[in-house]
Amino acid sequence: MLMKKMVKQQNKYWIIFFLSLFLVACTNNSICFDLEKQEVISESRGNLKTLTVENVKEISPLIWIKKKENVKGSRRFSFRSLDTINYIYKNSDFIQKEISYKGLVPNSIYEIMNSSNGDAAPHKLTIETDSVGVVIHTDCNCT
Repeated sequence: MLMKKMVKQQNKYWIIFFLSLFLVACTNNSICFDLEKQEVISESRGNLKTLTVENVKEISPLIWIKKKENVKGSRRFSFRSLDTINYIYKNSDFIQKEISYKGLVPNSIYEIMNSSNGDAAPHKLTIETDSVGVVIHTDCNCT
């Protein structure tokens, strides 16, 4: 009888252990866009490490925005003032050549994809810029 009770107690601890591990490890790539601050924001607890920006209105190269080595990253990424201290900008994830990225082009539509957490599916949102390159519309507004 005592042995059965101990096994049940031990099973409880394993269940609690695995549930807590699941809760801690589960982050996704959900993002939204804050129109007021002009920022992409991670909706999960994870930091933004890899963003892909594609101008769908023009034929232009894909922009890969990646956090630099030994940098934690941030839950927010601003298009108002580009962060060149913590992030690098490239035309490809495979080519290690950095580019001089100036920001969003006026009167364009972009798809931004977050694939920071490799264990989760990427998340994509769409933004639209006005005549001076400010984002005026998004399909996933932060509230």
